[in-house]
Amino acid sequence: MLSDPIVEYYKQFVDRAQLRENLKLSVDQRMGKLREMAAAVDREGKRKQAPLRPTAPWPAISDCGPDRVTDPIIELYKRDVDRTLLRENLKLSVEQRMQKLVRMARLVKELRSAGQRARQSS
Repeated sequence: MLSDPIVEYYKQFVDRAQLRENLKLSVDQRMGKLREMAAAVDREGKRKQAPLRPTAPWPAISDCGPDRVTDPIIELYKRDVDRTLLRENLKLSVEQRMQKLVRMARLVKELRSAGQRARQSS
């Protein structure tokens, strides 16, 4: 099974040893611990532990200029988005986009009706 690069990226944020220790506690013990941590944050006005700053296992890419750095996760999702369709849609007026949406909704309704008729006749 292939690992998901997004899951692998965010796994860097997880302290697995601490997670295992917390799982040994009862729900009430975990809630007590959470209350203690929240009270400490209220007293100190900040977190006890600095947030983790993982590095991406791949370089950030951008099509918005050479000096712009973007989130690698966003870049990972962008590769599956057809931006030409987005640009073409944005050229339409709001009214034209709504008309297109209504036509699509009608098509979906017709397809569902056809599917129901086909299932009933067989």
